[in-house]
Amino acid sequence: MTARKVCILGASLATGNMGVTALGTSLVRLIRNAAPDAEISAFVAERSDKPQSARVGGRDVAIQVINYRLSPRTGFRNHLAGMFLMALFYRLAPCGLLRRAMLRWNPKLALLSQQDLVGNIWGGDSFSDLYGLRRVVEGAIASLTVLFLGKPFCLLPQTYGPYRSRLARAIARAVIGRAKPVLCRDPEGPQAVRGLLGTRAEGREIRFCPDVAFALEAEACDPAAIEPRLNLSGGRLLVGFNVSGLLYSGGYSRENMFRLSLDYREFVFRAARSLLEETECAILLIPHTFAADDDVESDPYACRRVFESLEGFPGRVHRLTGRHGPQVLKDVIGHCSFFIGSRMHACIAALSQGIPAVGVAYSDKFRGVFDSVGASHMVIDARRETLDGALEKLLSLYRQADALRPRVAAESERLRVLLSEEFGKLLRGSGS
Repeated sequence: MTARKVCILGASLATGNMGVTALGTSLVRLIRNAAPDAEISAFVAERSDKPQSARVGGRDVAIQVINYRLSPRTGFRNHLAGMFLMALFYRLAPCGLLRRAMLRWNPKLALLSQQDLVGNIWGGDSFSDLYGLRRVVEGAIASLTVLFLGKPFCLLPQTYGPYRSRLARAIARAVIGRAKPVLCRDPEGPQAVRGLLGTRAEGREIRFCPDVAFALEAEACDPAAIEPRLNLSGGRLLVGFNVSGLLYSGGYSRENMFRLSLDYREFVFRAARSLLEETECAILLIPHTFAADDDVESDPYACRRVFESLEGFPGRVHRLTGRHGPQVLKDVIGHCSFFIGSRMHACIAALSQGIPAVGVAYSDKFRGVFDSVGASHMVIDARRETLDGALEKLLSLYRQADALRPRVAAESERLRVLLSEEFGKLLRGSGS
């Protein structure tokens, strides 16, 4: 039987991080393709239950929001901790009468209890204490709330780990061990998950499935959003360059949180200048996470600083202005011949269109996703490379772009087909 009501965890459509929005939008598209009549909802941390929307096939698809709050001032019924406790009491209740009374008292739990399938994608890479333990705990509590209600629960394609603390590993085992199936977006992911679970992995469905953003559609961008206007006369190649505000700021701690071995600010300045001095290319600076200038996540701020530093190359340096959704960003990236990025889904937007991309990595997730298209050699690990070594590798890969393009395009098409097959299994129940 095809799932008629599907709920998504871990991918809000109302965030400044266009990687997360790309995940949510792509999930809606894949679910609708596999089950056109499916009703889709999202269990997310939001102030209100105002519906969100995803742009699919040129139309807006309404997504019901089942919201929870994290503020200590929130009432018991709307707070995630309160919902978790109520779901636990529901699980332990001795009779159906008491369970039905609980659901009447908490309409949000009632909505969750009506779902045919709930899947957590955890922001693609947030099932890890890389960004701190809080994200792991929040995602686990939301997942266990669903599990206590007895709903079919799966883990959608994502990266699992790293887990630096024992508590994070224990939480991961508790959630992963109850999911069916467990989908990994890295080819080596299933082996890593089985190693984490140990004997609990026996007989469980743990398999590779590509990152869902390979299925994201592109939507045309207004050319006026690019400053100054692009003019690629004479066959000049365009290099897309995504500068991560998070890495530019030193992480959330602003003190090299990700333990990079090279100075990221110096790298992006020198990389852009080297490309302009040693080749005839033009550079387009493309933000992928939008926030205020004083926010550590602000890509526009970091891109603007790089743009201002390159005023000595008139007509060859451009930047994308304004705030745009992931489909428009994919269209912009699609005009590039080569791409450099530190935001995972900015790189996927390039790879999925057959554009050779270099991922400047701060975690292992980059190598895993790039490996899915046979491009793990195109990752520059900023935690291990020297500045000079990283620049040398970047320029070498740029010179190989024409040779790399056919394989990237072919592998990306293969992943899109595999995604469609996997979601067909998932939504029709044959994968569980």
